[in-house]
Amino acid sequence: SDGCSGACTKSSATGFELMGHGGYQLRSGLALMLDAGFLSLKQRFESRAVSLQPQGLAANAGTAVDEVSLNGLRIGPSAEYHRGEQLTLTGRLGLGIFLGWAKDARSGTASTNERDDANGNHYPAESYDFDVTESPQARYLYVAPEFRLGWRFADRFELSAGVRALVLVGLTQPSWRDENPVLPDDSLRVGLLTFGGDTLAGRTLVVVSPGLGARFDF
Repeated sequence: SDGCSGACTKSSATGFELMGHGGYQLRSGLALMLDAGFLSLKQRFESRAVSLQPQGLAANAGTAVDEVSLNGLRIGPSAEYHRGEQLTLTGRLGLGIFLGWAKDARSGTASTNERDDANGNHYPAESYDFDVTESPQARYLYVAPEFRLGWRFADRFELSAGVRALVLVGLTQPSWRDENPVLPDDSLRVGLLTFGGDTLAGRTLVVVSPGLGARFDF
């Protein structure tokens, strides 16, 4: 989103998370758990200014639409404190690793530059379309504090609502690597075009997840 300025517009980053927790709870209410789940985030950028680089020629200016997403699994241990009879309160703190991938589906239009070659041939400026996708790996460590308010409606069953904050710190920051260069029509005579490096997700991400949950005690 740092590269979205001027005429560029962006949507809010949204997504969903599915999580499961399993572990052992002591009579005091303290429990040790193992957490595993799936996280998916996405954001859209429109009219973002880009430069496509041909070999040995001036950069081609254009605009792009980027559909950026971050998806993956997260797993790690957590500790929680669960108290209450019919009305319950749960606090949980999780640590672990996120293993996933970022994806940027990039499409748009750019224009060649008007020029004359060494043989005196004249090439007018012409527009062309591009549509490329890259999906680099994403590796993050995470810290996940969580608070939940629950209602025990049966002996072993509980429904709850709460909020979790997920702080992700990058081990590897996913980046655009020009693995799929743009190849316009041969008549444009510009050869393969690349965008140059762009990071697709921040080094540090903060995700806030309100949600509903269900609990069963064995």
